[in-house]
Amino acid sequence: MSGALYSIRERYGEAAEEFRLILARDPTLVRPRLELARALFMARQYDAARYHFEQVLASPLPEAVKANVLAYLTLIRERVPSFAFSFDMVSDSNPKQATSSSIVEIGGLLYRLNQSALAQPAVGTLLTGQGKVPLPSDSSWFARGYVEHYDYPGADLDQGYGQLLAGKHLDLGPHGLDGVDPFFGVVRADSDSRAEISVTNRYLAYKGFAPRLTLGIDERRSNIEIYSFRRTYVRIGVVTEF
Repeated sequence: MSGALYSIRERYGEAAEEFRLILARDPTLVRPRLELARALFMARQYDAARYHFEQVLASPLPEAVKANVLAYLTLIRERVPSFAFSFDMVSDSNPKQATSSSIVEIGGLLYRLNQSALAQPAVGTLLTGQGKVPLPSDSSWFARGYVEHYDYPGADLDQGYGQLLAGKHLDLGPHGLDGVDPFFGVVRADSDSRAEISVTNRYLAYKGFAPRLTLGIDERRSNIEIYSFRRTYVRIGVVTEF
């Protein structure tokens, strides 16, 4: 009862200590752990709060309570800086996203593409790093960075990408391609689809690095044949997050 009273009075540190005492006597109690997680959240002890919210999720919960816990976890992810690094071995059927059609039409004329311009499989490595830092004064504003580098035998297929941005959490809608393509004289229309599944086994983690397997397929259908492609890829690597 005293823990609840401390929470009402916004004395969240003292409330957390009271709930910890209850759990020391019986760690299986769900309600005190939920109250502890909430008190820690209000005290801005986000890592400890996340741990106890995740512990609560392992127990049977009413749907409304489960939704509330997930909402708290989402808020924690938005308010806590996060970083992740990974290293993968990559097998890709078409890393440069090239067409598999050897004949293309440009300006009403047919052209045969060189073999080097067509889809080619390759095996290489992928190194990625990403981070997100919310502003302490308003966690809905954030700075985020992402870098990746593909390294394949020979330099022709090597790729690098970097992104740095800042802003609020926004959902960006789909983009389109407007106007007539200057090379082909028609309005380009693409249909993109991509599916990816990634499995990480944290029980086999070593010094913070866990093994990860990723399978994916990426396809574009275009009314201009040279822009169409299909690729499948497999990545085996390790990832760490903190």
